[in-house]
Amino acid sequence: MIPPSKARPPTKPRREEKKAATREALLEAATKVFARQGYEAASLDEVAWEAGLTKGAVYSNFASKDALFAAVIERYHDRRMLDLLDRTDWTAPASEQAAWAGEQFSAIIDPDLFMLVLEYTLHAARIPVGHEPMRAGQRRLKAAVAETMVRKASGLDWDIESALPISDLVTAFFALGDGVALQQLADPDGCPEDLYVKMLTIFVRGLVATAEDQAAVPSSTDSAS
Repeated sequence: MIPPSKARPPTKPRREEKKAATREALLEAATKVFARQGYEAASLDEVAWEAGLTKGAVYSNFASKDALFAAVIERYHDRRMLDLLDRTDWTAPASEQAAWAGEQFSAIIDPDLFMLVLEYTLHAARIPVGHEPMRAGQRRLKAAVAETMVRKASGLDWDIESALPISDLVTAFFALGDGVALQQLADPDGCPEDLYVKMLTIFVRGLVATAEDQAAVPSSTDSAS
């Protein structure tokens, strides 16, 4: 008589799933370590200890501390920003879009994370070698923001690139946000909480006005005819 088959043991996680879980644990640990120690003082040994893993596990997922830091920023900031752009109502008037986006952007700014990025930026400026992962991440974010803006703005009645190329426009948006965030960090009482919303709204109104002015100027082809 053939014995009844035994219940099959639970299927072990696939290698990809285990690696993804390890990477997630390292990102969680790195976020805590970077927030606690700052970028320069944080070490990969401490990240490994925080995650309950070996330093080899860190290096099997991230080539350097810079690469790990770039992944932390992408996970906790960049994805939220892209989600914000996707949720923007691009059918609304430009000033309303700017006000809403400004409010949402201000809400997702984490002061601790901003200080980390600021510290990292100063460190990378002093020691420019070895920071390609973070620079590449910043370029990817800007490219993704630009692509989203062009795609979402396709139905607008004004040309979003009329005043500046889209890459310059994205850089200007980042510079405006970073500048206001820095002022709020340096002097919270001297920098109104809604300053970024107001400045972004004014900036976007200027873009719309520039587009309208340029559209009103006859082209050389029109003049010739």
